[in-house]
Amino acid sequence: MSRVVGTLPVPGVATISFKDEAHSALVLTSPALPKPTATKTITWYAGGSLIEGENAAELAIDERFDSLSVTARVVYANVGYSSTTLNANSIGFAAPGVTENALIWSDEFDSEIGSEPNGEDWHDVTGNGRNSNDPYTPVATGWGNLERQYYLPGSSIIQSMDGATDGKGLLITAQHQVANPNPAGPFDCWYSFSARTGKKYDPPQNCEWVSGKITTEDRIGFLYGHLEARIKSNGTAGTWPAFWMLGQDFQKIGWPGCGEIDIHEGNGAIPNTNWGTLHGYSYWPGGQTSQSTSMIAGWHVYGLDWKPNYIAFSVDGVVYKTINASDLQTSPWNLDLKKNAWEFNKPQFAILNLAIGGKIIGNNNMPVRTGDINTDTKTMQVDYIRYSSLDGYGTLVRYK
Repeated sequence: MSRVVGTLPVPGVATISFKDEAHSALVLTSPALPKPTATKTITWYAGGSLIEGENAAELAIDERFDSLSVTARVVYANVGYSSTTLNANSIGFAAPGVTENALIWSDEFDSEIGSEPNGEDWHDVTGNGRNSNDPYTPVATGWGNLERQYYLPGSSIIQSMDGATDGKGLLITAQHQVANPNPAGPFDCWYSFSARTGKKYDPPQNCEWVSGKITTEDRIGFLYGHLEARIKSNGTAGTWPAFWMLGQDFQKIGWPGCGEIDIHEGNGAIPNTNWGTLHGYSYWPGGQTSQSTSMIAGWHVYGLDWKPNYIAFSVDGVVYKTINASDLQTSPWNLDLKKNAWEFNKPQFAILNLAIGGKIIGNNNMPVRTGDINTDTKTMQVDYIRYSSLDGYGTLVRYK
């Protein structure tokens, strides 16, 4: 019996992509064998189940994969080493005959007044966004943006809503803790601690705001298709309403490698403008659209069109920015193995939140103290979120 001296080192990642524009096959790209005596075994999976008899680097596409997400796994082995497994990204397929705007999933937020969103699809985010592993670096805190809120469960509930299609919607509320202290508080935020010592100030500087953030992470994911939400906010300078997405592998590989898709970002200091942006290892491409009056104060439908190597942002059905994988440039985030990286051919989860303060668009949304905001309660209203197929693309991935 041979002695195991360690794990077989395999530099690089495994990825799958379409062979051609006709989508006739999927092709697996994986690192070369690290040693002359090593072997690698390829397996393919559809909907989480093994595809029997498929062990080549190319997989022909047929009706077996309708409505399923397909991925591949590569296992490297060598005598004397523990094996190494690389899991590739996933690519989803729509059901046969599915056409554009065929509804796949939605949340109309029309359940009982006072209830929280459907727990099978959503869960609350809790906390102050402070990087507890790096207490001496305040720039890495406040959810990475020096935001000033503490996210508290119960801040996102179903309420009666003027202007909503069915009279109900999701209400996310941010409350100032001086005027409206939460009985569960006070809460610590990143600015409660000294950047020099990492210790809490005396007297304490507690979180000034509590707010709401919900996510579909580990519940459901989306791969391609059309995703949209109808949203309205009462924000002024200092508020940051957002409808966005992160790669389902966020907890595993972190940001920005997971990929981030910002479908709606409102800046209370520039209320007549919406931003749509991609974040990844390559240059952060995006666009904006404006109107003569406050955009975030009125109802608007913020949309994402998403296909392999292609993304488009829209407001009220009008596309204002398209981005192709071939458009990407290098950036300071770019690593040697990730130049011109496109992190958006894999499932992402959805997020709805209302932030306070933070570094958005030149830091002009950061009052010196968020008590400078002219009212003590801010809200973000969501009529619905809907997910449809687009040109035959669109896969809803359920994780629970």
